[in-house]
Amino acid sequence: MLSDIDLLAAIGMPGAQQRGWSFSRLIDPELRIWELRPGNHRIAYAAIAGDLVLLHAWRKQTQKLDARALRRAQRNYWRAVDRIGQ
Repeated sequence: MLSDIDLLAAIGMPGAQQRGWSFSRLIDPELRIWELRPGNHRIAYAAIAGDLVLLHAWRKQTQKLDARALRRAQRNYWRAVDRIGQ
């Protein structure tokens, strides 16, 4: 899992998008929250003030996106924005 995070940090989200890598996908278009998908774990992250911020991590148990995990990631997004001051 750490190697996926390191790779994402090295190339950034635009680089991953351009390459069409499937280890990451957009889960909230309005807030631009992404889901990193290493194995059966998921990590929600976003770019805030030029930094990648990990918002929430969970173990994937079904094929559908867990609505509670998305809500928690959204809540943590706004907390991070408040903390960073964007």
